Amino acid sequence: MQKNVILSRENFTKMQGGVSSIGKTLYWMAAALEVHRQEFSAEPELLAELNRGGIDLLTRMESIVKDVSEVVKALRSNVHGRHLLDQTEFEDLSQAERHRLAEINKRLDDIAKHIVSVREPVESSLEESLNDPANRLHDYELGFHLDFMRSQSDQGYVDGGDPTISSMELMKSNLERDAQWPDGYDETLPFAHGGIFHQLRLYGNPDRNCLDYRDILKVGLVWVDVTVTYQYLYDLANGRWIKTYDCDPWAAVYVPEST
Repeated sequence: MQKNVILSRENFTKMQGGVSSIGKTLYWMAAALEVHRQEFSAEPELLAELNRGGIDLLTRMESIVKDVSEVVKALRSNVHGRHLLDQTEFEDLSQAERHRLAEINKRLDDIAKHIVSVREPVESSLEESLNDPANRLHDYELGFHLDFMRSQSDQGYVDGGDPTISSMELMKSNLERDAQWPDGYDETLPFAHGGIFHQLRLYGNPDRNCLDYRDILKVGLVWVDVTVTYQYLYDLANGRWIKTYDCDPWAAVYVPEST
């Protein structure tokens, strides 16, 4: 007789994350094969080599991606799994809620564009200092911190309480103009979306897990911090500021002494 296996929340989450990760990897493998097929479309010999042994690798890969996606959906539709994860399925949302998510995605894209517009001149100035041998700047870091705060119209809003729903250190890659994920990239995100929405949905939970769709819908304000960290390195033994290192990682290139 078959026995039901009850997994802990942690193990269930790990299992689902593992299958989901496999699905993402296969998705990008399929995308790479499609690129190669387009490149080789005018070269029959190379195309034949790509479809070695008469097997259409792209078709096979797309079929596998679909199968893995179905496994993840089955995991999410499992009664115990849904209870353990306590996540709202996209299909459970009303049309108005889905439309609102799409609007939030567009507005988060606007935030990304603004951050880039702020970042670019700052980065340009820092690069100028970095490339100046006489400037003591050794390196720098740009940080992007976002706080997503609950709308005052939300029933969970408490006057004087902490309105923060999610906080994150935004990855620079999610700000770039091509930081867009297509429809079908991830089975939990069934519509094309931008980089900030991507990071918020998949990693916005305090445990770095998925943030529930309905929590995203509660967001009314986004606080944006763009910080610059100026980094300097001083050689105490020689009393010199280190500009950079030569090919040998311990061969210091010093800032010229001022005269």
